[in-house]
Amino acid sequence: FDPAQPDRDVRYARIGANTGVTLNNQATNYSVRDASYLRLRNATLGYTLPQTVTNRLKLQNIKIYASGANLFTITKYPGLNPESSGSINALMPGVDQGSYPAIRTLTFGLNLSF
Repeated sequence: FDPAQPDRDVRYARIGANTGVTLNNQATNYSVRDASYLRLRNATLGYTLPQTVTNRLKLQNIKIYASGANLFTITKYPGLNPESSGSINALMPGVDQGSYPAIRTLTFGLNLSF
């Protein structure tokens, strides 16, 4: 894709013509992939024990919880992360330049009130 000629489709990227400006790293419609995705980014599930249980344990409150980040991503995108907004080059936003995948994090906890 040449920004100067947006209506021109390109089948293959240019091999190496040097015209003073290197355009071999420009995105073309040959390298564009469908990056549609569905991601569960954050979820928290908690349970507060009934007062009858907490009274027997001589506590005011007990809450058990589990939290997760980036639990799943549904996509047909072949790269590691379909959400490649963190581009190195500010002139090419959304171009996947080998960005890291979203890291899955699980956290479990227990809140006690004495």
